[in-house]
Amino acid sequence: MTRTAFFKLCTLLDSQLAPSSKNTRGDVITVKEKVMVALRFFSGASYLDLIRKHGISKPGIYKVILQVTKAINTNPSIGKQTHFPSSTDSCETYAKGWAS
Repeated sequence: MTRTAFFKLCTLLDSQLAPSSKNTRGDVITVKEKVMVALRFFSGASYLDLIRKHGISKPGIYKVILQVTKAINTNPSIGKQTHFPSSTDSCETYAKGWAS
């Protein structure tokens, strides 16, 4: 993922992942850090590596991953898909559209 694509993703997810002023426990993990943690996990990093790198507890790591996953799945700007392609041709067409 390019730096530009990463920051675009952070911008798209900002409203869903930004720390809330209503949170009395002090959610201080930034959107950028949440997206970094999730992307590293999705690419195969161990939660142990993420704990060491970001200083977040094990439950915190999984909470962040769930938050980012939910934000991506519900964000219409990212390409929310209500039905998945069922043939090779429709998969290729969807992939080309996503790439552009």
